[in-house]
Amino acid sequence: MKIRCIAVDDEPPALKILADYCSRVPYLQLIATTSDPLDAIQKIRNEKPELIFLDIQMPEIDGLSIARNIENSPLFIFSTAHSKYAVEGFNLNAIDFLLKPYDFDRFLKAVLKAKKELELRATALPNINNDFIVVRIDYQNVKIQLSDILYIESLDNYVKIHTPAKNYVTLQSLKQMTTMLPADIFVRVHKSFIVSIPHISHFSREFISIEKHSVPIGRSYVQEFMKIAKDKS
Repeated sequence: MKIRCIAVDDEPPALKILADYCSRVPYLQLIATTSDPLDAIQKIRNEKPELIFLDIQMPEIDGLSIARNIENSPLFIFSTAHSKYAVEGFNLNAIDFLLKPYDFDRFLKAVLKAKKELELRATALPNINNDFIVVRIDYQNVKIQLSDILYIESLDNYVKIHTPAKNYVTLQSLKQMTTMLPADIFVRVHKSFIVSIPHISHFSREFISIEKHSVPIGRSYVQEFMKIAKDKS
């Protein structure tokens, strides 16, 4: 598999090293480099890479802020000269953390982690049938019965899948979840929510009640939801 990646660092020598290291790995495709944080955000949104090499300490916008503002779900390998940022980097689901200066062997170790994770995602996402979905949670594939899902909530780069027994948090976007779910059972009702139609107890134009939960309906979703709800009633 080819891994499309972008390198972001405000130091040109560091970018040159990253480009050289990437060129040595056959399955890495470096599609863009930039030293400008604002340009980085635009490139990431336009190109939608699977992997981002991201320096933490940069002027104007730091790497951690960039990661928080990316809506799709790429993998991040952070780099910095200061280890104090490692904890926050891993809290943003970094696949690895490179402490400058690092050599090619350490770089390759981080890349191999990313490759393994992307391969696991690729095998998990298509594993869908009429009864369940499979999602990645804490480096494991977890099967969730569709009939158990009450609703799904967006949490930045993650989603929380609500069921009666427990909640599951996985690194995906709500848009990705939509492609995994049967459209005759699940409907998006808000930029941050997907609901299970069979579990709806009652609804208005503003809110949906599912068991003890109340889910808002976004203005741009009201008309479509009301049509679907009436068709199903």
